[in-house]
Amino acid sequence: MRLRASYRSVVVGAGPAGLAAIANLLDAGIHPILWVDPAFAAGRLARYQRVPSNTKVQLFVDFAMASPTLARLAATMSPPPLGEFESMDPQGTCLLKHTARMVSQLTRGIQQHLADKVDCYQGWVTRVHGSSKQPSWSVALGVEAQDQEATVVDTDSVIFATGSHPIPSHSSWAPHKLYARPEHAKMVEELSLETALDPGALQSGVTPSDVVAVVGGSHSGVLCLKNLAELPNRPRKILHYYRQELKYAVYMDGWILYDNTGLKGDAAVWAQQVLEPGLVPRLDSHHLESPESEAEIYKATMPEVTKIIYAIGFQRNKLPEMVLEEFHGGGSKDHGERVKHSPQSGKLVLGDKPIPGLWGYGIAFPEETVDPLGNKEWAVGLWKFMRYMKKVIPENVAPEIMSNSSKL
Repeated sequence: MRLRASYRSVVVGAGPAGLAAIANLLDAGIHPILWVDPAFAAGRLARYQRVPSNTKVQLFVDFAMASPTLARLAATMSPPPLGEFESMDPQGTCLLKHTARMVSQLTRGIQQHLADKVDCYQGWVTRVHGSSKQPSWSVALGVEAQDQEATVVDTDSVIFATGSHPIPSHSSWAPHKLYARPEHAKMVEELSLETALDPGALQSGVTPSDVVAVVGGSHSGVLCLKNLAELPNRPRKILHYYRQELKYAVYMDGWILYDNTGLKGDAAVWAQQVLEPGLVPRLDSHHLESPESEAEIYKATMPEVTKIIYAIGFQRNKLPEMVLEEFHGGGSKDHGERVKHSPQSGKLVLGDKPIPGLWGYGIAFPEETVDPLGNKEWAVGLWKFMRYMKKVIPENVAPEIMSNSSKL
């Protein structure tokens, strides 16, 4: 596919947040757009197909219907992207495979029906280069061949919807390496979070003779415990290590307490009915209340562990090289690692100063919300991404793009 020399915006990432960004730009009349992703297959969401959602089915439908662009595609495409939800309880939950298929189908709809406004590049962004003297950015796109020159396009703005990944264990903090005997630590197999959240893959990775440790008490950690406990050939013992007591989302009058940090859906039901009453056979739970007790507990229990799962959160995927000439003093530097975001607008910032034309959304750059009791949380979820971008893209992103275009 021949790319255009310049675009009004480049969107990096084709998961739910990338799809929401494309839809809201089109709704605001911003195009042409270059959409960049290695696969265009719903992002990391596609890796969690057998994971039960903690979001009601109706909110997945609302995600698509909130954008006029996506709503038109949903009404005209065959098979219909929302068709799988029609037979479900709108107030219930579902497996994420249904949500991933919806995102993939709507993505294909944009590729097939809106190709005059959106160019899709299957690859990656390797470098973003900008200067305070120019109201535009140069974006270098990755290529397969090492000896081939990268494709470079100009754009008024770049939106990063680049996602996140499970925090890995590191040698500086990995209980099975720190507290087990060296000869034993080498024998402990670390199972990925993706494996642990897929009952079929987990069944293949665990034997009845294993002692499996789960580190973390988040939504993902509870689902890992549930999957282990429900295996046909469950392990000989399960060890669970957690620092904070379980917290549940509480449905208040018109809002949800602990909406983003509390357990919901299948994880909440199982934790309340099975885990907390102590009904999981051969499960030893260890509350790590202090650094001292944590070290003692790990030293006493790690030697028997044969498999370990870390469910300790997610971290932002690495951004491409970012060369910001003359921004905030100094010459050309790679600021990719030091770039943050404004949690109220999505504007990327360096230090405390905004970077013109660069934005971030989705799980890597979430909105910060404050509930009626003053609790601050990061808003993560498809509907929350869409709701946030429906506000900030028309109010902040689109006007800046229009202003930059008038200067060219």
